[in-house]
Amino acid sequence: LLIGSLFGKTIEEFGEVAEKLCEAPLDILEIDISCPHASNLYKKPFAHDLKALEKIGRLVKEKANIPVLMKLSPNTYQIGEYAKAAAAGGVDGITGVNTALGIKINVQARRPVLANKSGGISGPSLKPIALKAVWDIYKAVDIPIIGTGGITTGEDAIEMLMAGASLVGIGSAFYYRGKTALAEIAAEMEKIMNEEGFTSIDEIIGLAHQE
Repeated sequence: LLIGSLFGKTIEEFGEVAEKLCEAPLDILEIDISCPHASNLYKKPFAHDLKALEKIGRLVKEKANIPVLMKLSPNTYQIGEYAKAAAAGGVDGITGVNTALGIKINVQARRPVLANKSGGISGPSLKPIALKAVWDIYKAVDIPIIGTGGITTGEDAIEMLMAGASLVGIGSAFYYRGKTALAEIAAEMEKIMNEEGFTSIDEIIGLAHQE
């Protein structure tokens, strides 16, 4: 599957970009309303505006001829409410989550390392935050979730599925484990599933929510 990510500086621009992107041979569109590196483009981040988030979802769905995901921010209070707004806008699924806000200061230069001052924290430090977000999203809406954020091992991936993700996104693992990361993670997942008596991924999704 090929997923195209889009963002805009205005609600209307999201629709315009979606229409253009759908001219490409994409399978899914992902609305990125939550990138911390682009937050200085917005008067108020759309990721923290329930009404704008719903409007963007609805507009992109009107323009798109393929399934649409909404990528949410972990830097929000009660992320389940934002998932509900995205679902109300008609999106087909949620990506949870984008990077968390952070900052690094160069002591010798006496200023932040990034020109944008702050940026997104990913990697293993993001995983517990992403896991909690997926947990809350799963409880809030009944649409598929792609769990992303710091997944570097097969156990990480299984955790994300148990929290409620239908799929997992892998990024940081390539930095830590190299180009064989996906194959290694898949093998680790298979080993855990065999040890725990699982025969299908479907048996794992949302399992941690069972009383």
